[in-house]
Amino acid sequence: MNEHALNPKVNICIATYNGAKYLIEQLDSIKYQTYQNWECLIRDDGSTDGTIDLIKDYCEKNSKFEFINCGQIENLGSHRSFFELVKYKKADYYFFCDQDDIWKKNKIELFLSKTNFETEKPELVYSGWTTVDENLNLLKEVFPKTTINEQISFNQINGMSMMLNDKLVKIWNYRKWGAHDSFVALIAYTIGNVIYIPKSTILWRRLSSSESISNYGRGFGIETFWKMMEMSFVRSQLVLDDYEKYMDKYHKGFLKSFVSIPKMNFFNRLKTLMELKLRRKSLIETIALNFLLLFKYKMPKNILQELLNKEKI
Repeated sequence: MNEHALNPKVNICIATYNGAKYLIEQLDSIKYQTYQNWECLIRDDGSTDGTIDLIKDYCEKNSKFEFINCGQIENLGSHRSFFELVKYKKADYYFFCDQDDIWKKNKIELFLSKTNFETEKPELVYSGWTTVDENLNLLKEVFPKTTINEQISFNQINGMSMMLNDKLVKIWNYRKWGAHDSFVALIAYTIGNVIYIPKSTILWRRLSSSESISNYGRGFGIETFWKMMEMSFVRSQLVLDDYEKYMDKYHKGFLKSFVSIPKMNFFNRLKTLMELKLRRKSLIETIALNFLLLFKYKMPKNILQELLNKEKI
């Protein structure tokens, strides 16, 4: 076993924006992790609520925390911010981290115990989480064990529940379209390894104004569905563009079939949907997903516009 497997270096990446209210709780939960060979990198996206001063003060008092854009504040959005963070400094493993959550004390230790240190493939490890309100009252436990059949149509793996190995970070190319977590998850599913930990490792705060909460995929309204599918088609096409040469025959064919669905005639769509076995978390949502795709019910006429213009993305 090599030295990196014995004591791997971990980078924890936090993108902040107006997170002063809960940020210190999150930083403290990192500071007191049972595993300690880590560094926490923080990038702010232009906060106006005192977050920047809190970060400066915390980093001055705690040498393992670094404010990477202190004095060079620029709003890039969370996706680009996380990309800049993971590319800023090399490590063996990388965690995305929200600004308002709380990590359980053994989160890093548990993730490292489940990873394959010797793999030469890109690898993503993810866990469940505990959803709480602003006062940390329990809302629900979430254990999102998923497969590519579910992941391709709607991202089930939140960034704050992920750990990436250095091979995945190295191969990840920035695309300005979409969200960082959904991209790296699909990359890992199609060219690497995905490991699931069926335990909660985070208290995830649900805030109505939270930067980290997506409105897509909640409920199953028609407009929401097609917006979600547009995102899924484009994401899949971009992953094909960038990583097809690394894919095996099965995953290459899976993605190519999926992105072709809107252009197929009815009978080819039916055949493809039967082969792909696309799923959602519940039976009724799985039926709705396949019904709407099969009949293209109320599909926007410009659903393929992003695909046709993908070279501009």
